[in-house]
Amino acid sequence: MDPVSAAASVIGVVQLAATIAKLCGAYIGKVKDAKQDILRLRDEFNALLNILTTLHDFMSGPDSAESIVHDELLANIARCFTTLSGFEKKLDLKTTQSAIRRKLHLLKWPLEQEEVDRVIEQIERKTMRILDRKLDFGILRTAKGAAFDSYDNLHNECLPGTRVELLGEIERWATSEDGKCIFWLNGMAGTGKSTISRTIASRLKRQELLGASFFFKKGEEDRGTAKKLFPTLVEQLAVGLPDMVPGVQAAIKDDPNISEKVLREQFEKLFLHPLLEIGLDRTKTVTKVIVIDALDECDQEENIRHLLRLLPRVHQSNSVKIRFLLTSRPELPIRLGFSSISTDEHQDLVLHEVPEPVVRHDISLYFENQFMRLRQERSLPPDWPGEEATRALIEKAIPLFISAFTLCLYIGDDNWVPEKRLRAILADETTYLSKMDGIYQPVLHQLLTGQEKSESQQLVREFKEIIGVIILLATPLSVNSLSRLLEMSKGDINNRLRRLHSVLNIPNDTAKPVRLLHLSFRDWLLDATKENGTFWIDEKKVHRDLTILCLQTMEQSLRKNICNLPGYGTLLTEIDVQSMDHYLPSDLRYSCRYWVHHLVHTKEPAADIARAFDFLEVHFLHWMEVMSILGFLSEAISMLALLHSVVQNPEMSANMHDMRRFFLRSRHIAGVAPLQLYSSSLLFSPELSFVRRTFSRGLPDWFLRPLKIRQTWTAEIQTLEDHSDLVSAVAFSPDSKLWDTTTGALQQTLEGHSRLVIAVEFSPDGQLLVSGSDDHIINVWDISTGALQHSHNDYVKRIMEMSISPNGHLIASGTKHGTVWLWDANTRAMRQTLESHTDEIHSLSFSPDGQLLASGSCDETIKLWNTSTGTLKDTLKGHVDWVQAVAFSPNGTLLASGCRDGTINLWGAATLSLRQMIDTKGYLQQTANYRGHSAAAVAFSPNSRVLASSSADCILMIWDVTTGALLQVLEGHMTRAWAVRFSQDGQMLASGSYDGTAKLWDISAGSSRTNMQLTSPPAAEITAETEIPTGHFGRIDTMKFSPNGQVLVTGSIDCMAKIWDVTTGALLRTLRGHQGWVQDIAFLPNGQLLATGSLDCTVKLWSVSTGALLRTLRGHQGGLRYTLFSPNGQLLATSARDNIWDTASGILNQHLKVQEMVTELNFSPHDACLETNLGSLNIQSQYENDHPGTALAKDKRISLEENWVVLDGVKLLWLPLEYRPYRWAASGCTVALGYGSGAVSFMEFRPGLQPLSAPTADLSSEPLSDSA
Repeated sequence: MDPVSAAASVIGVVQLAATIAKLCGAYIGKVKDAKQDILRLRDEFNALLNILTTLHDFMSGPDSAESIVHDELLANIARCFTTLSGFEKKLDLKTTQSAIRRKLHLLKWPLEQEEVDRVIEQIERKTMRILDRKLDFGILRTAKGAAFDSYDNLHNECLPGTRVELLGEIERWATSEDGKCIFWLNGMAGTGKSTISRTIASRLKRQELLGASFFFKKGEEDRGTAKKLFPTLVEQLAVGLPDMVPGVQAAIKDDPNISEKVLREQFEKLFLHPLLEIGLDRTKTVTKVIVIDALDECDQEENIRHLLRLLPRVHQSNSVKIRFLLTSRPELPIRLGFSSISTDEHQDLVLHEVPEPVVRHDISLYFENQFMRLRQERSLPPDWPGEEATRALIEKAIPLFISAFTLCLYIGDDNWVPEKRLRAILADETTYLSKMDGIYQPVLHQLLTGQEKSESQQLVREFKEIIGVIILLATPLSVNSLSRLLEMSKGDINNRLRRLHSVLNIPNDTAKPVRLLHLSFRDWLLDATKENGTFWIDEKKVHRDLTILCLQTMEQSLRKNICNLPGYGTLLTEIDVQSMDHYLPSDLRYSCRYWVHHLVHTKEPAADIARAFDFLEVHFLHWMEVMSILGFLSEAISMLALLHSVVQNPEMSANMHDMRRFFLRSRHIAGVAPLQLYSSSLLFSPELSFVRRTFSRGLPDWFLRPLKIRQTWTAEIQTLEDHSDLVSAVAFSPDSKLWDTTTGALQQTLEGHSRLVIAVEFSPDGQLLVSGSDDHIINVWDISTGALQHSHNDYVKRIMEMSISPNGHLIASGTKHGTVWLWDANTRAMRQTLESHTDEIHSLSFSPDGQLLASGSCDETIKLWNTSTGTLKDTLKGHVDWVQAVAFSPNGTLLASGCRDGTINLWGAATLSLRQMIDTKGYLQQTANYRGHSAAAVAFSPNSRVLASSSADCILMIWDVTTGALLQVLEGHMTRAWAVRFSQDGQMLASGSYDGTAKLWDISAGSSRTNMQLTSPPAAEITAETEIPTGHFGRIDTMKFSPNGQVLVTGSIDCMAKIWDVTTGALLRTLRGHQGWVQDIAFLPNGQLLATGSLDCTVKLWSVSTGALLRTLRGHQGGLRYTLFSPNGQLLATSARDNIWDTASGILNQHLKVQEMVTELNFSPHDACLETNLGSLNIQSQYENDHPGTALAKDKRISLEENWVVLDGVKLLWLPLEYRPYRWAASGCTVALGYGSGAVSFMEFRPGLQPLSAPTADLSSEPLSDSA
């Protein structure tokens, strides 16, 4: 079945699932006892609906193909339709419910619970079967046109009778039992490597030996990089190895963005692990060959080296033998890459060393074949072109096949007479300096034959203008796109291209890209030694022209909300491909991605910066929006950094720095909901930020009162949010990266530990990472490949801390029982066991020369050990609590130790005397939100002049080592930070926290202590007009608005409740009396009385107007989680298990016993029932028949959901990490936010605000699609 017909079958199931979900909705609220069953069914059908809708959209889209439609998938869809059809009949109101019941809304649920369970199980099973085939529907991001037989890669194969010995050798390697993992076919440009690759791939395919193929192509978006190599190979390989599919599907399910990860993760999770899971019989081992052509055209040398180290790991597979045929020029990075792997892993063959007689024979056969075809197609004489002419052409071509290929294309061009072109070639007796001159000079000079001088000059000028752009584009463009980019008619472009079919691939379809036939043409045109040549192209000038063209294209097309999205909260995943194609044509996409690339390759980049900055002052956010939509945020950040590097003007440099800070700050949300750039990103940027000041007029008019935001950027550069639990250790690598500190992108995830990772350390050369875990194992990782090199798993005691020596030869690990072990990092042998501590080890640090090891323990001591002999050198005493951190200064003169009591001691490393004590709690207690002290981590800067420390109250502190003065206070973590590290240049500090984030801080321009104040946490700065320094002294655990919305009450873990004026933000009263956390608050409906429930097992009633305590209600045996007044104010319900109180007398009316925790509490109308998450609890049986219990309706116009402010169910404003409250409450258009710091803030939205109020796009200028 073709994709269109298959899509039609899917839409039938989509419509049926939607109908059933709607029918379930009709029963909700009209059936008394089956609400949970109905909701479960509705959710199940909605989930199925979403999956099928996505499936339908893909099958109907431009990327569908017959190969994606499988009989198994269609059968599952058909079975799903049958099941749903029967179910629809059972739910149809017209057939199952009488007219009277429908009219009176007294419906009867037609299904028993067992039947509901059975149906849900069936739907889940069918859904999973459909999901199991999602691999076939483009989940993996693959490279179009990369396969050897794709349309974009259609070229000739070797002629029969040519390359016989070479092809035979490769085929013998592919089929032999003992063939090496890699066959490297290398040769200089034009020796026919790609033709041989296509020929081998075709032959292996016929023998069912071909696993997959990938043909790199320099300048192609998908094929010029290794980013999509493994997804593309896996998609092809899974066709011939269907047993691989479950493993690939599991990898995609575990990480839907696996295609975006680094090569190592893609290789291991998508490629290697699924191969290893194939359980074929050992007697039926399968061999599959993967052909990778033109590896030298992969744009990143680092990726080439990583790839060559990864591929040999396929020998781990016993069931499937995978072999790789690689072709490339013998470029230095590839030669170095092969030199780093064993010769047992690869076999080499050098094409340009093939004997000349063999090459001459093959080129002669090629000419003979081509001329035979020309004679037939063009009715030429049977003896044309003659032996003499053929010999002359062979001499011109030897030893390069590309020469023969180009000459034949030139002579046989359909637009010209072959005899005339042959004569022109033979008449050219010029002695060329190189073979490439002999190929391309005659072809191009024919453009000028018969032209006047002025016309020739015009032709050369147009040639350089058009061809110069084509050969220097970062990725090919079509004639249509070139026409718009160059502002030149398609006719003029086609007229200049029509004579160049022998060197360019020019499709008849002007919407398809124009490509080079061979990279050697580009190399020849740009050769600096030919600067005075007629056709020489000035690379730097063309780059400058392209820079201007890209800027002009963006200036003409970019605008706010370029894709006409319906709302500021529209997610990137909700933008359909058709909209992107319509509003973002190829020339605009190209300009947005590559304008900086062209600018920095101009002759004098600094001279063009002013022009670029003028563009950014108007279109910076528009450009960010497009890069976000296209998924190129990391590229954009790198582009800004590259641009900043060539700026010389100080003011412009400062503004560029601000733009980069804004981009880093916005990176996460821009990749989720691009239009939040104009709302959340701008709104939460400092008021003095260049970006904020430049674009503030574009801020949405949402608020009645302005939000108070900090004035300038803090030291925090960016927050790395990808961990799902606490971050207990951080480390900077000397050169390699797991997190990219420039872009904030996650580079690799190393998986191997089964429990909490306690510590991480890089080796001094940055090649290895050592990690220690709560699972009693130390792992050593190869950073370049991500491979686990080896594990130290001989532990019987829990690892608490770990460190690696400066020379990388020793690993020290400390245990819960006070023992320190020293391991040889290379042999994994234990060198020393160090025993003297009497309690668990919390910290370890090697001296810079590696001769000493310092260990800090819960026994309140620091011990210094000789690492060569394992002897104890000295014990430092002076702390009166746990020693949580130790660190040697890089110059070796100091040892810092941090204690749980908040003190930091600085010891002389030579004398072991106490030089200085820093009392951090003295500074911390100055803050309004002081929550404790503990020097949890310490780290010296590389120059040994500065010390960083972290504390229990989420604050990082930077100290002057010489004077002990506090230089900077860094705030931003939501919970305590457990790890701090300086970068190698001392410009950045990394911190890891219990809040699951790692943060990067710019400390290069920090304020001195004399010029700074200890500021309130950022959470306090979002208040409408008034900062609230008199907030709680601990986390806010509950908050409620009064019924009239004029008062807010907050309850905290500091055992107090506070009453605030919503209009002014002022603190009105503080309610003291509880002995435990205040966990819930309830207002009497008239707003005059307030109830607070606490962990001290009491409920207290307060007067709102005076703050007086009116009554204390006792009767619970545990802490109270929920309190609620009845609508008439006569009853108060409290939940630990459940009590009902009389509010007038304070008497406990009822005690309702339930078996589980109550997490929802509401009175029904007339106080007849108490609605809970466990169901309705009857509290007045006489009301039961007259007033069936239903939950009270809640005003949910404004709410907070998953870090979003949501209006009428529509995402409106995303909250950055430091503005996310621990508790929130909404009343009308006002939202109150309560923070873990104890601070309170308010946001008041404009009445009548519509959630779908995105910027109105300018519809007067419809963009052109690529087909135009």
